[in-house]
This record gives sequence, structure tokens and C-alpha cells, in this order.
Amino acid sequence: MSEKKNNGAVLVLGGGVAGIHAALQLADEGYYVYLVEKKSTIGGMMPQLSRTFGECFCCKIYPQAYGCLWNPNIEILTLSEVEKIDGKAGNFTVTVNQKPRFVNEAVCNACGKCASVCPVEVSDEAAFQSEKRKAIYIEHPFAVPMTYAVDADNCSFINDGSCGDCVKACPVNAIDLKAKESKKKLKVGAIVLAPGFKLFDANRNQNFGYNLPNVITGKEFERMSSPFGTTQGQVVRPSDGQVPKRVAWALCVGSRDINKSDNPHCSSVCCMYSLKEAYELKKKLGEEFEATLFYMDIRAFGKGWEEYYNKAKEAGINLVRCRIHTVTPVQEDNLEITYVDGNGELQKGEFDLVVLATGMETPDDCVELAEKAKINLAQGEFADTSSFSPTATSVPGIYVAGTFQAPKDIYDSITDARAAAGNVARLLGDTGKEAEASEEKTVTEEAGEAKIGVIFPGFPWQALADKDLKELADYALGLPNVKVALTDYASTSPEKYLESIKESITKEKLNRIVIVSSFPQVHEDAVKAIMSSAGLSPLMLQVVDLRDVSACPGEKCDEADLDKIKDLLRMGVSKANLLEPQEIFSVAVNKSALVVGGGVAGMVTSLSLAEQGFGVYLVEKSDHLGGNALSLNTTWKNEDVQPYLKDLISKVEKNDKITIFLESEVKSVRGTPGNFESVIARKDGTETINYGVAIIATGAREYKPSEYLYGENDKVLTLLELDEKLRDDAKALKKTKSVAFIQCVGSRVPERPYCSRVCCTHTVEDAIKLKELNPDMDVFVLYRQMRTYGLREQLLLNARHQKVQFIQYSLDEKPVVSANKKKLKLIVKDPILGKNIEIDPDLLVLATAIEPNDNTALSKLFHVPLNSDGFFQETKDEGLRFSGAKVDGTFFCGLSHYPKSLDETIVQAEAVAAQAAALLKKDMYKVERQVAVVNPDFCAVCCTCVRTCPYEIPYIGEDAYSVIDPSRCMGCGACVTECPGKAITLQNFTDQQLFSEIDALLSA
Repeated sequence: MSEKKNNGAVLVLGGGVAGIHAALQLADEGYYVYLVEKKSTIGGMMPQLSRTFGECFCCKIYPQAYGCLWNPNIEILTLSEVEKIDGKAGNFTVTVNQKPRFVNEAVCNACGKCASVCPVEVSDEAAFQSEKRKAIYIEHPFAVPMTYAVDADNCSFINDGSCGDCVKACPVNAIDLKAKESKKKLKVGAIVLAPGFKLFDANRNQNFGYNLPNVITGKEFERMSSPFGTTQGQVVRPSDGQVPKRVAWALCVGSRDINKSDNPHCSSVCCMYSLKEAYELKKKLGEEFEATLFYMDIRAFGKGWEEYYNKAKEAGINLVRCRIHTVTPVQEDNLEITYVDGNGELQKGEFDLVVLATGMETPDDCVELAEKAKINLAQGEFADTSSFSPTATSVPGIYVAGTFQAPKDIYDSITDARAAAGNVARLLGDTGKEAEASEEKTVTEEAGEAKIGVIFPGFPWQALADKDLKELADYALGLPNVKVALTDYASTSPEKYLESIKESITKEKLNRIVIVSSFPQVHEDAVKAIMSSAGLSPLMLQVVDLRDVSACPGEKCDEADLDKIKDLLRMGVSKANLLEPQEIFSVAVNKSALVVGGGVAGMVTSLSLAEQGFGVYLVEKSDHLGGNALSLNTTWKNEDVQPYLKDLISKVEKNDKITIFLESEVKSVRGTPGNFESVIARKDGTETINYGVAIIATGAREYKPSEYLYGENDKVLTLLELDEKLRDDAKALKKTKSVAFIQCVGSRVPERPYCSRVCCTHTVEDAIKLKELNPDMDVFVLYRQMRTYGLREQLLLNARHQKVQFIQYSLDEKPVVSANKKKLKLIVKDPILGKNIEIDPDLLVLATAIEPNDNTALSKLFHVPLNSDGFFQETKDEGLRFSGAKVDGTFFCGLSHYPKSLDETIVQAEAVAAQAAALLKKDMYKVERQVAVVNPDFCAVCCTCVRTCPYEIPYIGEDAYSVIDPSRCMGCGACVTECPGKAITLQNFTDQQLFSEIDALLSA
């Protein structure tokens, strides 16, 4: 009997940031996705955040959420929960119970009339503690779908048959309060679990005084800081509405706590979001504002985090290392914090506002979900996964992403999501199909007479009052060639408003669109997608950015603001009249990949792509595969690395889709995404290869210090050298009486200001192994901050239980190491005793930095920038991209991106492979952007453009003038500004267009 073919559909459970990115990745690879979310909207916690390290996050998640809504390969099931899972990998049957929304999504226009008449008010769990919502509501301003839902637990009609006012008020008859729940049986080939997290309930620990009016949580602070909150971004005291002058942040509330919360884990994100909140508020309120963080360890272990931490300290953020004992009320609703300082002295401080950094826990229903899926759970009820396959659960075909795997930040959650999607693709194979692109049609002649539509998108809210909006719309209709001005945002949902744009393009044969927007980041991608679906090139779009106009949401503009908007509107329409249709270039995709680096990251990426049927060229500089992993013994979960590594190398070497180049280097790169060409220098000559994508995984190296007698005394080792002794000479180590570790050797210093992320965990691992070898051994760890983040915190607890002694030191008072012929002497100041102590270790182990290899040549070849520390730098949050270079089709992963553990390297490599596979699965790569164009008549062959271009695109052609390949041009405009003869123009940024804007501005 033949086995059933794998089903090409996938169920993603959870509509937060991880679920959204898993769904988008799978849809991009051609799989049909059921996105199941138990709430009435997707987006998870992210839309409720204000900013992250200075950047608005709402503008980042909103386009991604709408990308799910409009993707033909994604079906969103809100208010839905998994009831039962049957079957096996490739062929699951999932029973989903969908509760009624009581509002027809296809009809509701989100006008809000239902909520205005609803008499029931309840606490708004998605907002600030004092905010209320109605029993019929939209969760938040960024809700996707933007459709009302009825809270059945609080609706009067549903509970006792009274009321029903909302039904009468609805102008489109969208409400049915008698709707029933339904069940769906979904046939899917794989399942991705991304149910997210819940925040620790601060009421569970009364010591922090959460019942007091001026004690709030970090989430509530985020809502208050948001321009979409009730205070419109103004941080005030809930008790009296006054701006606070002294704010305290209490960290580790519900994390690293086995006494009050039974949560031994670290939540990984609280330190940094608290630093961010304090720093942003300090910038806003000025020098007189006092911000104080009470912390145990500042866990700034991520890329760029240590830099941010230092910046916050320089800005005057007070950092107090302690664990708060109590928060008590004092006069005028102020708060007194009692704590013991680093000198062991009892201290008290008075504050206007206290913010509790509550930690992450798994959702209440995760145990039940695990039982339905039959997957194993680890400590804290997080999903149990292997370091060697971090997104695979104990059940084949069921994967996990985001904070259900372990506490982590947004970017690591996205990495998980893409890795899980990539593993689904490896399992199911070519059972999906590429989502059908919009038919390439032209609704009107773009090159003909301009027919302009001016749109005023109002979602998530309109920054203009109705009266001003009408005046501006009338004004726009009086400008040259403007045929339509769409302003009916108030009487329709975003989905229907965008659909009306499409209808107007078709009906009025519009060939230019002007967006007038206070949120261009939110609106531009959405409108471009609508233009494409209507057959109009997205390049025929002009954006009028209102962000610098001082109009408050929904408030009437003053005359100066209104005049300024009209000026900007005239300029935008003037340029739109001169927009020219651009040719869209297509490149046939070569179905092969180049992977540079033969360590774990490079091999995992190579194998993932090869198992999906793509050819891979794997280039390794040394004479063997394996990289740094050859020096590792175990993972932080105590799994043996070498058997895994041996198996991985064997699979790579035996896979006929992978061509391995040892003792080889990439010498040249040319071409375009989808069709690159490189020369590989081998030991015995050179070879030219062609490929569609490139992945850089060149690893990093252990720093070899020149301090603490390293290299002078054989009793001073690095961590990897100790690992070698543990592996090869454990019997000798067993006789050792005393071992000391010194952390941050070469890290978090001016020469290398970053945290190397893995050293604390690695040290604690080895300390435990030494105590297991000899329980009587004295083991000391000298540290600055212990950064055993996430579930790694359990290792720190285990080490303390085994009597490993931890002594903190500062950079100003580093340990001093000396030696005589027989022994080492280590002197360090104990912060608790307040005096120096002397340790005579038999071995001194240095936790040295991870430093990047010299990637300068590769950086230039692939046009991938390096950051100030020498690691490859990803693009700036373009749709929350995390490991892509500026040049499409070029990716990087592993230690070349930033220090990370083996499991983190593997998951990032899998995620990069998924992104690369999505491009390789396409037959054609389309270039749809403004590019530079050369006028041969003006070119003097001075070669200025050749020297200027950061991507090395221009060259002098056979006809003796500069040639710029449009499929490779990134549209940066550097050549345009430098060309002395004005022979180069950037499409739709011509002098004529710019001068027309100036003329329009001055024409008032």
C-alpha cells in the first residue's frame, strides 16, 4: 500500500510576531497556511509596545499583519483554538473550534457606532489599568482584521437577552448576537506552535505594591508612552495626572524568583526594555528627571545591547544592583523603596512612579496544548527541544517558534519562526505552490496623460480632523490632473478602504497615486500591494509625509499647519504629474546557492537547501569542515556535540547536491540576485560558478589575550582549552583542588565593547563539570554581570547549589594575577566584604571574547557592511529583516553575524536557508525599484561613477560610456550626485521633477 502524499497545507498556531513571520515565510515558499489565533486580532503583544530602542514598532508589525490578511496563501482564523490533533507528520487532521465574533467581518466597516451605544464598560486588558472598553470592541488601533467583536462574557444580550442596542445601531446589519461557534477539520502536513507568552501577574507578589495607584507594569508604561494610548504618549502618574520627576524600575519581577513566583528562568528581555523605557523618558523629560533601575544583573547580551546599556549610563540613568525588598506608600501617593545596597547597608528611596518589569510565562493553556499535540515540555512549561534542532518538538512534524520555546526577544522569535518554516519545507518538500502573482495588466497607459488619485489613509487613526480633511480633499481636487480624493476612512475599515482604492484605480483609470499620510511606513507597502493587484506599477506612487506637521490626532490644525500641508500636497501632486513609467526587469533564477564557511552554520544551511533540491557550493578556507564546533564538548543542555557534528559532516559530504571546496576562497562576485557569478580560488587552480543566492557563514575565533599571564604560565587557560582538558585529560583534572574563572576577558572593554554572549553560560557549564569531577574542588567565578539568560538561568542555580563561588568585580578594579615557580596568586576585591581576598588556584581559566575573523575582503566582494566591531551588519529593520544584506539574495548567519551559542547558530542557519529557499523557488527575480540611468551623449568617461558606487555596479562598456546594470543597481543615487556632467539620473528623481516641487512650493 503506497504511503499518502504529504499535505501541502500548514497550521500555524498563534498570531503574534513569531506566528505572523512563520506564516509569511511558508506562504512565500508556496504553502497554504491556516493562521489560528485565539484572540480577535493578530499581532500579539507587539502592537501594544510603544518603541524599541528609539524606533516605533507599530509601524513594523502593521504591514506584516496586513501582509497575512491579503496573502492568497494565508487563511486567518481568529477567535479559534485547537481542540484536537490526529495523524502524523505529513498528514495531520486538526480540529479547530472557532468562537463567534458576532460581527460579520465581510460586512463590518469599523465605523464604531455599535460601541458608541453599548452601555457595558469593562476593563481593557490590552490597555492601561484604568482604561475601559465596551462589550463590543476592537482590541487596539492596529487590530488586524480591523473588525469589531463582541465580548460574550460581558454582553447583556448574550447573557440575559436584554439590550441589543448595537444591532439597531449598525448601519450595515453586520451584527448577529445569536451566532454560534463552529468546528473545522483542517488537513495539514505540519504544525508550527507559536502561542506566545503571558506576563507575570504582579498581584502575586504584594511586596512590590502593585495595588498602589502609582505602581504600574512595564506593559502599562508602554501603553502610556504610546501615542495611541489615552495620554497620547505622555507619561503621567495615574493618581493625579502629573508628570513624574523620579521614576524607579524594579527588574526581575516574576523572573529569577523561586520564592514568590516559582519562575527560576530569566525572561531575557526585561533588562533591555526597562533600560529603553528609562532612557527614552530621560531624553524626553530632560536633565532634571531621575531614572533609577534596581537590578540583579543587566543582561545586555544581544547585538548592540551593550552599546545601548553604556549609552543609558552616560545619559545619567542610575543603576542600583540589589533586589528590592518592599514598595510602600508615603505622602502624596509617592512610593518608598526599601533595599539593601552593594555594601550591605539598608537603604530607602522615594519615587513618584514605580515600574515593575514583569517577566514572561507560558500561557495558561500551554500544558493542555502540549497534551493535545503530545509534545514534551521542559522546565517552566516551555516546549522541550534539542539544541541540534531547536524548533523541532518531540513529535515529528510539529515545530515550535518564539517564546513557547524559551523566553526571547522579538528578533530571536522571528529567527525561530523562519527556521520552523524552513524545517516544514524540508519535511513536506515540493507540496506547496508559489502564490499566484497578480495578473500583469495595465489598467491605463501610465505614459499618457496623468490621472492622479490622492488618498488620505486614516488607519490606525487619522491625524486630521474631519473638517480639515474635507478642506484638504477639496483642495487636492483643484490641483492639476487630480481625478479622485479618497477620504472616507471614518466610515470604513482599512481593508475596505484599500479595496476602494483599487476600485478607483480601475474605474477612473488612475495612473498616479499620491498618499497623504502621517504613517508612511504603515501605508506605503499596503498601497503598493493594492496598486499591483490593480495592475498599476507601485513605482507610480508619490508619498506626502505629514510626520513633521504639528497636528495632533483628530484635532483641528491651526492655520499654519493647514497651509503647510497644502504646500506639501501641491509639491507631491506636481511631482506625481511628472512620474514616468519604469521598466520592471526580470532575471531568471539560478537554482543553486553559494555558502561561504564550513562550520556548523554553513553546513546546516547547505544541508537544508540541498534537502530541498537546490545545488550548493560550500567553500571552506581550511582543509576540513567543522569550524569552532570541533572544540566543543557539550551544549548548555549537556548534549554531546561531537556525535552530532560527525553526523552533520557525514551528511554534507555524502549529499550529491553539495559541492565542497576545501582550502578555497571566493575571489570575485558579480551578477544580480538570482544570477551571481564567482571565481573560486582552489588549491589547484580556479573555478567559476554560477548561483542564485549567497550565504556568508565564516564564523569567528576565540580571542587570545595578553593579560593575566596567558601565554606565560601553562596553568592559565581559555575556556576552549579547558574543554580540551575535560575531554582528553579528565582524570588529571579530577585531582585539581582549586580552579578560578575570570569573565569578560577581552569583552565589554573599549577595544571590544560588545558582550560575547556565550561566555557566562560556558563558564557555568564547565564549573559544574569540575564540581561533578571533584565535589571538594574549590571553584571561583569572577564576573562583572552574570548573563545566563533565558532557561540558562537554571545552570546558574545548579552551580550555586554545588557551592561554586561567585565574586563580582568591576572594570576599575580588575583581578590581579601573579605567579611564582609553584603556584598562581589571584587577588580580587570582594564587594560584600569590601576588601581584597586572595585565591591560589591550581588553574586559572579565562572566559575570553569571541572576535570576528577578518571579513574585510568578503565585505567588499558581497557589498555587505561590517559594524564597528567587525561583524556583518544586517539591514535596518526592513520588515524586521534580521540576517539579510542590503543586496537582495545575500545573507549571513552564525558567529559572523554576532556571538551566539551552538543552538542559536543552528536556528539562525535554518532561518537563513528558509529565506534563501524562498528566493530560489521563484523562476524569475523581479527588480521593481528606481534605478540610475546613463545618458550616453553626456558621458565623458571620467569614471567618477565607477569609483563612487558602493556596490561597484557601473563600468565602461564597449561603446565607451558608462553602463549601469538595472538589475543590480540599488538606487542609492551616489553616482547621480557625483557625476560632474549630469549624465546620470535616478528614475523619478530627475531635476525636472525636483524643480517642479520647488516651483509648486513657491506658487502659493
